[in-house]
Amino acid sequence: MKIEHQVYWKFQDQQEFVDLEWLSPTEFTRQQTFRFPKRKQEWLSGRQTAKSLLLKTSKYLQNCQFSDFSIENYADGSPNVIRNGEILPGSISISHRSGFASAAWTPNPYDKIGIDLEVIEPKPASFVEDYFTIHETRNVFKHKPEDQPLISSLIWSAKEAVMKALQTGLRIDTRLIEIQIPSGAEFNGWKKLGISVYPGGYQTANLFWRQSGSILITLAILSSQVIEEKTFPMNLIQVED
Repeated sequence: MKIEHQVYWKFQDQQEFVDLEWLSPTEFTRQQTFRFPKRKQEWLSGRQTAKSLLLKTSKYLQNCQFSDFSIENYADGSPNVIRNGEILPGSISISHRSGFASAAWTPNPYDKIGIDLEVIEPKPASFVEDYFTIHETRNVFKHKPEDQPLISSLIWSAKEAVMKALQTGLRIDTRLIEIQIPSGAEFNGWKKLGISVYPGGYQTANLFWRQSGSILITLAILSSQVIEEKTFPMNLIQVED
C-alpha cells in the first residue's frame, strides 16, 4: 500500500478574539486559566489557525464546526486533535511569534511534525556556545557578522521544530540535534535543511525552512518509514483562507 506523506501548513497574522463560541468546551475551560491577556490571545490565535487548517484538510472533520472538535495536549505538552472522545490519527503542530501564528498537520500516522516561527535577530555568543553543537557554532561564526543573525536564528528555529516533532520540547539537550545549512534549490518557497544528528530512532528526518519578512518558518517531519528524497519534499501544501 502506498503511503502519502503530505503535510498541510498555514501561516497568518495573529488575530484578536472576543467571541469564543468556536471553542470546544474543553478549550473554553483551558483559555480561562491564562492569567495574561497577551498569552491568551496567542493561544487562541494558534488554536484558530490550526482548526481552520484541519477543517479544510482532514477527512475525519468533514461537515464539522469549529466547536465540534478539540485541540488538546498529551501529558508531554504536545497537541493532539480529539473528536467525540477519540484522538484523530496524524500529527498537529502549532507556533506563534511576534504577531503571527502558524500550524502544520499531517494525517499520516507514521509521521511526526513540528513547525516553528522565529524572529531573525542576533544571538549572543554565549547562547550559541551553550546550545549549539561544535559544528553548528563554527558554522555561525564563519559567516560575516551581518549574516550571523539569520544563520543562528535558523539553526535555533530548526532545533525547536525538531524537538516539537520529537514531542520533547526543551526537556532534552539541544546539542543532541545537529542542523546543517546546505545550499540548494528552492521549491514552493521552501529550502531544504540538513539534519545529521537527532534522537528518537526515526527512519527518515526531513527539515525545511522559508522566510516571510523578518520571520523564519521551519518545518520538521520525522517518519518511522524510509521516504525517498525525490518524492517526499514536494508534498508541502499551503492552505489559505
